Amino acid sequence: MNRRTGSLVAICAALVVGVILAFWGYGRLMHYEPGDAVSIDFAAAPSEAHSELGLLFGRGDFFLQRCCAASVSYPGVDGKRVALFRVRATDPIVKHNRRAEARLLANRLGREALYHVVLGVPASWTPSPQRVLVTQWHGTNDFWLLEPGRFPALELVIEGDRWIVYKAWDARLRSKDVGGGNTQGRRVIGSVPFTPGTQVDWRFDVRWSTGPDGFVRAYKDGHLVVDDRGPNAFNDFIGPYMKFGTYVPQWRDAPDLKIGERDVYFRSASMVQR
Repeated sequence: MNRRTGSLVAICAALVVGVILAFWGYGRLMHYEPGDAVSIDFAAAPSEAHSELGLLFGRGDFFLQRCCAASVSYPGVDGKRVALFRVRATDPIVKHNRRAEARLLANRLGREALYHVVLGVPASWTPSPQRVLVTQWHGTNDFWLLEPGRFPALELVIEGDRWIVYKAWDARLRSKDVGGGNTQGRRVIGSVPFTPGTQVDWRFDVRWSTGPDGFVRAYKDGHLVVDDRGPNAFNDFIGPYMKFGTYVPQWRDAPDLKIGERDVYFRSASMVQR
């Protein structure tokens, strides 16, 4: 091997090592590690990151995705401060849709995580078949594979007069750009009555997996309402991440000007990585 060839081999080896280290660092920044916990109490002064980069580097527990300052406010409900997430049918588009949400970091595939939200909607809520996502666990597309957007891996939605829990999954290396949310499967795993004007307590115990060892257990006000086994995630480098707030996906193309706006308030949200 001559000197020039040796130099090229050394450069290629350094590039490979650099890419590996970059991916390792990216994964470390994006994920919670076992034992990590996040507790957000809006009655106090929660730690908000002011950018997604700030969230990655630990400069807050959550980052707000919203179009306008008025999309998230902090009124009092029953004498305690809450976070009110408001989406209007005429709001500018944020992250490809109309939303006001808080996002956390991601949870690794193959591990269990616990989630808890306490939330409510006004008594004046108008039922509609256009679903409103109040908590979702979103996948992170492997951009180097040119993956398309997909349904969330797990959703808690208000749809008509029901609380509905959906899950979606895809074990393929690359999710295909096809109809139905670009996943291998999606289905309802829970449905219970929804009553406007009441505060509810939702807890989720999830092992994220693309295979049969995955599970989702959901409790509403302490009662088990979902006990599902099987795949519940995508075959991504980055695992699902939690988002909570107000998101009306159908308002991107068909905003309901009669309803006009959707309000959901949160008292607290938390996550524990096992």
